[in-house]
Amino acid sequence: MELNPHPINDKIKENLYVDNVLFTPMSQEEALKNYAHSKEAFQKMHMNLREFLCNSEQVMDQIPVDDKSKSTKVKVLGHSWDSIADTYTIKIAKPPEGRPTKRNIASFQASTYDPTGVLSPIVVPIKSLMAKINDTKTKWKDPIPDHLMPEFEQIRATFTEPTYTVPRQITPLQGYTKASLIIFSDASLEHYAMCAYIRFECSDNTVESRLIFSKSRIRPKNLKNLTIPRMELLGAVIAANAASTLTSELQIPFSSITLFCDNTAALHWIIHKKSEDKWVQARVKSITENLDSLSQKGYKASFRYVPTAQNPADIASRGATLAQLKTEPMWFNGAVFFTGD
Repeated sequence: MELNPHPINDKIKENLYVDNVLFTPMSQEEALKNYAHSKEAFQKMHMNLREFLCNSEQVMDQIPVDDKSKSTKVKVLGHSWDSIADTYTIKIAKPPEGRPTKRNIASFQASTYDPTGVLSPIVVPIKSLMAKINDTKTKWKDPIPDHLMPEFEQIRATFTEPTYTVPRQITPLQGYTKASLIIFSDASLEHYAMCAYIRFECSDNTVESRLIFSKSRIRPKNLKNLTIPRMELLGAVIAANAASTLTSELQIPFSSITLFCDNTAALHWIIHKKSEDKWVQARVKSITENLDSLSQKGYKASFRYVPTAQNPADIASRGATLAQLKTEPMWFNGAVFFTGD
């Protein structure tokens, strides 16, 4: 590209994934401009960019047949994207049959490809089971212990659906005037987690919010005696990490960034930075560095308290089945107070 300058080159570099170029234009006019410019840029390099696909029928009607994708359903970033419905489908792992080995459980845990963590709660029970298997010193090729089979059977009974489909588009169709990044963290004695949402104030004076990222972690094996406040502090660490990453990766000018936690002890450590404990100091330092990084980008981020009942990260820290997630609007759309001022 350096040898063949073109105004769209930088945009292509930012949106090139292996052999696919993924643009997210905000209008049909921009989509057609991206098509024409990217086609022109690759022609300069003697390459034929083709198999274009868009969720707009009007845009597709203006693209030559030879340049169009032959299918309206394609693989994008590891998921199946349906351009007509504008949804992507996550393939859910199938549990092993019979009495599984330790290797089977490890494979089962890793087989649901979900990098944004939309379904992170469904993997939490598997992580918990795997930790218990590790505690028994079971070898990779050995069956899991008898006393853990009931727990596995309970997990297996909840993995009955092969896929889950979610809307691809995050931003409101009617446009928005303001966007806020809101991140929650939570912890139990065994897991800590975070989930991030974008709250949109729309052009028609309505408010919409979307889950955009989540992550859950199991308690560090070498730290078996962590208290709930310390686990909550670990949750706040990954929440602050996510805030830094999301503001760098998303091309959205957030008007505010708020991080919520439901543990007052952890919040006290973070806000007042007063603890003589070296372990606590190290985690608070990590959080502070991320907040400073956000400040350098022009964002003022703050930590606040939220009641547990209004904390969606509680779902990610304790785990949930897919059936439970489907009936829990707070997971996908955030807390009820999002729709307020």
